[in-house]
Amino acid sequence: MDTPEIPLESLDAARVAALLGERFSLQVLVEVGVDLSDLDTLFDDEVLVEESAGQAQFTDFQIRQGLLQQLPWSFRRSWSLKLAESLGKLKGEPGKLGELYLSAQEFDRARP
Repeated sequence: MDTPEIPLESLDAARVAALLGERFSLQVLVEVGVDLSDLDTLFDDEVLVEESAGQAQFTDFQIRQGLLQQLPWSFRRSWSLKLAESLGKLKGEPGKLGELYLSAQEFDRARP
């Protein structure tokens, strides 16, 4: 599947959001250093929608899947680790933490 038409300036932010899930916390993105203005075009073009205050989601499952399928190994590892550490500080869902630590190849940290 091809990556959807996502502007280059938004691509990294969209990839990080895709790692978090179909629905994700904007606060976590900010915590790991994503500039939310990089997502503006994606909200404007309805690739993303604000689900509730501080929460967003992809409008199409296939868009997120396309982003995930084309993630470079090093990008997936480094950003998954940053996201897991941020979620841990915010007392995030244990299942998601484990998934992100596995994606970062941090196998010992993925255990409950």
